[in-house]
Amino acid sequence: ILNSYSTTSHQELVFAKADSLFDVGEADAAQTFLDEYIALNHNSPKISFTSISKAHLRKGLFHRLAGANHKASHQAAESLKYAVIANDSSQIANAYRELGYNHVIIGNYQEGLEAYSNALVIDEKFDDKENISLDINAIGKIYEIWRQYDKALEFFFKSLAIA
Repeated sequence: ILNSYSTTSHQELVFAKADSLFDVGEADAAQTFLDEYIALNHNSPKISFTSISKAHLRKGLFHRLAGANHKASHQAAESLKYAVIANDSSQIANAYRELGYNHVIIGNYQEGLEAYSNALVIDEKFDDKENISLDINAIGKIYEIWRQYDKALEFFFKSLAIA
């Protein structure tokens, strides 16, 4: 699987295998597998920065699900870095969204708000209704945490209307 990383279908196989490893309790093996995938991409003449970004995002998800939120934030930041290099707007928004979620989980609410706001700008540019709704809802949740309930409700109702 790893040697055929250059196409989208092979990328999906890599992530499916990593997911399977994680699901059966082999989190370290899943992380190692994704590290190998990232290394192969780095050494490829047809390097795919989007694929590297997606692999870092997946690694971050595994860390988050395991409760290692600071490691998850680091992986989301790595994902963002490679998404920017790839100039892949959709992946940039995904990385910002995951970064926002991780910031909120560890209590960095202002950073979370900034990350979700950055994702929102991109999603609005492409009129991605589903992700716009998610971004706005997440922003509302931050205002709820801050006990700014009127502002939170404003975002929740806006998210609901879009959804």
